Amino acid sequence: MTQCRLVLILTLTGLVLAGCQGGNRPDSTGTAGTGSGSTSTAPKAATSLKPTGHLIEPYNARKIGYGLLWATSIGMQKNTTVRSWIFDNILILAEGEPANIVTAINVKNGTTMWRRKIGQSIHRIRGVARKDEIILVNTEAELRLFEAETGRLLNSQRLDQVVAGSPVISGDLAVFGGIHGKVFAHDIATGSPKWRYNVRGGIVSNPVDAQNNHVFVADSSGFYAMFLATNGKKLWDGKTFGKITTQAIASNLGLFIACEDHNLYALNKNDGRDRVGWPYRTQVPLRANPVILDRYLFLQIRGRGLVAIDAARRTDLWEKKTDARPVAIVREGLLLVDKNKLILVDVQKGNKLNEVSVKTLETAVPGPKRSLILISPGGRILRLDPLA
Repeated sequence: MTQCRLVLILTLTGLVLAGCQGGNRPDSTGTAGTGSGSTSTAPKAATSLKPTGHLIEPYNARKIGYGLLWATSIGMQKNTTVRSWIFDNILILAEGEPANIVTAINVKNGTTMWRRKIGQSIHRIRGVARKDEIILVNTEAELRLFEAETGRLLNSQRLDQVVAGSPVISGDLAVFGGIHGKVFAHDIATGSPKWRYNVRGGIVSNPVDAQNNHVFVADSSGFYAMFLATNGKKLWDGKTFGKITTQAIASNLGLFIACEDHNLYALNKNDGRDRVGWPYRTQVPLRANPVILDRYLFLQIRGRGLVAIDAARRTDLWEKKTDARPVAIVREGLLLVDKNKLILVDVQKGNKLNEVSVKTLETAVPGPKRSLILISPGGRILRLDPLA
């Protein structure tokens, strides 16, 4: 009788333990696994310190205010450069030569939508844009149109000029800057040029979408102008005192241009005049692209490092000896990305709040809903979302 009771107790104990171990197990991102590779729609904080091998460990992500949503890999070729663009919920990755491959990733769940090789190894991908449900990919002299969801090739069109960057899309027009000094609008519907305008120097940066059907262009000689995209009418222009080799940026605070004449310009989008208190003068030529996050402007200046400016008030905030790049503002901190670490600093004072290690990164780009997309040189990709 005693032996029967002992067997019964052991049997019941085994059933209880089995029940505790059953159910959905958490996957490596800390979310409940479903067996189909999908993830939850909101990031969850990981409690385990067991290494996952992701680009960033979940407990490190939590230290800087993020949770892991998904991770994937597309297996890029080694020793190729990678550039990225985000259009709503599609992440486009362009691998440089000799690969010349464009990949579309669904930002919501990390699935690969499609991959396409663009031309031969001698063709260099120069830019990507989106018009409605079409992804436009251009080399120096050709424009290819792909269906956004499937990657099906819709059309290939020759460009009127050799270009070095992406276009601005306005209706059926793609407005490019040519390396031989021409701004031109390419009609996507017909595959032919709509208008051209000769500037003074080659255009090595992207035209800028200034909203309301306006396109801003700066050339390498220091000449800049605002155009009406529909017909190429020049609305206003100006000239700096040196070369412009950086990418101009537009925000609700104006147009910002870093110039080799030692000045960072802030222009009024309506008339091209300097905003009050600008330009920002330095002691060295400016060759790095400025970055705007909310009301803050950041610029790498040789000999000084990273400089932070309140662009709304035109006041200096801080400068820091670092090569790290600003990518996002989370909670009250500014997130800087280096090759092997993410650094959180006070956006007003520049004091370091936290620092975490990551796998070697090729780049990091802001995504929808203040998310952050980490991309490694080998094609590993991971999405971080801010914790509630």
